[in-house]
Amino acid sequence: KQWYQRRVAITAGTISEDNCMEWGWNGSWNKNISRIAFPLTDTASDFYRHRPHKDSEDSMSAVDTRMPLSAHQSSTRLIRDQPQSADLAIDDDLATSSHTICAWNTDHWYMMKFKSVRCFSEVIIVNSYLDYNAFRMQDLGVFVQDSHKETSMKCGSLKARDDSTIEGQTYRISCDGLCGDEVVLKIRHDRGDYSYMGCIHMAEVRVEFAGCVSKFDEDGSSYRGMVNTTISGKECQRWDTQSPNMHKMRPDQRSDDGLDDNYCRNPDGSKWPWCYNSESNSPRWEYCDIPICATPNCIEDDDEDGSDYRGKVAQTESGRTCQRWDQQTPNRHDEEPHNKPSHSLEENYCRNPDRSERPWCYNGEGNSPRWEYCDVPMCSTLRHPYLNVMEVDEKDMDNEDDMNKKEKSTDCDSALIPLL
Repeated sequence: KQWYQRRVAITAGTISEDNCMEWGWNGSWNKNISRIAFPLTDTASDFYRHRPHKDSEDSMSAVDTRMPLSAHQSSTRLIRDQPQSADLAIDDDLATSSHTICAWNTDHWYMMKFKSVRCFSEVIIVNSYLDYNAFRMQDLGVFVQDSHKETSMKCGSLKARDDSTIEGQTYRISCDGLCGDEVVLKIRHDRGDYSYMGCIHMAEVRVEFAGCVSKFDEDGSSYRGMVNTTISGKECQRWDTQSPNMHKMRPDQRSDDGLDDNYCRNPDGSKWPWCYNSESNSPRWEYCDIPICATPNCIEDDDEDGSDYRGKVAQTESGRTCQRWDQQTPNRHDEEPHNKPSHSLEENYCRNPDRSERPWCYNGEGNSPRWEYCDVPMCSTLRHPYLNVMEVDEKDMDNEDDMNKKEKSTDCDSALIPLL
């Protein structure tokens, strides 16, 4: 009854829905919470400020390409006879939310399907839960899948917080440039392992595309960023034009290659993303200077002992799970986060707070051994090799009878693709 009275007031115009958002009933009849209306906070406003309003004049011309083609979920909960469907988490409206049915021992999932393969820097989840219900999403895994190659790689997991703010919690899960055409959220809470049943409830979920090439993408063929200049600084030619260079790399014939505007791409299996030269036909094309996505799970070459490492490796070189730095079991120690705030002793990630040879952690599985070093790679081992951009590699042309086949050439002998 409380909810109904407030809903009538809102729809009748007492409170403007354009200038406020509502957080609703918490899902439990014996803890019915009145509907609340309040202005968007700074955090929520910043989150959506750059996205065109669905009713704005520019909404058609400023389409948000981060929006998926479709969204689906494993089940849909009904609240007051209203389905909390998957599309409500991608509708640009914080007052609505998607919600799967909560249950024990059940695999819950939420999938966003994109038109083509994209590379993702992070997935952002705005969770509208304001209380303990946030822990229903504890350990939710975020995956990037390629439906064509049938591959799936994990970005990371959501670790619920117990802070209850007026806008709920916002979580950012890094994907480090993983590429695919699907982003999938998965969770399962088995009875006895968790305090609450598992389910997926989100006010909004958003992705950010990577402006770099994934370290797993050897030739950059999955790159869908917006770099549009060549390695020597020339502006790229649009893929849908034939001037000044005629070619066969047409967007209408290569719909899966992401030939948008004049962005650098690799549609033909070359060594790296490239584009045709829009300024002339000499050189006809060049590679683009696109960095490899940096991974936090490596040690920079100038960091001799790894003391600056802030990645998320959390197991020892023998495979043991690390002990959390803020815990004293099974091993008591003095390397506590509040004692060494500059060393970023977060969770159970490997660190080097005492100038040892390299990052290490206490053994979270016992006290023998008490601690071990961690197997953290050097970043130099993850860099892309040099590109020999002088190598001859012809691009197809439309009118080969009227035009001589022009070989690839650039003004540079070679180029190092840097780590971002």
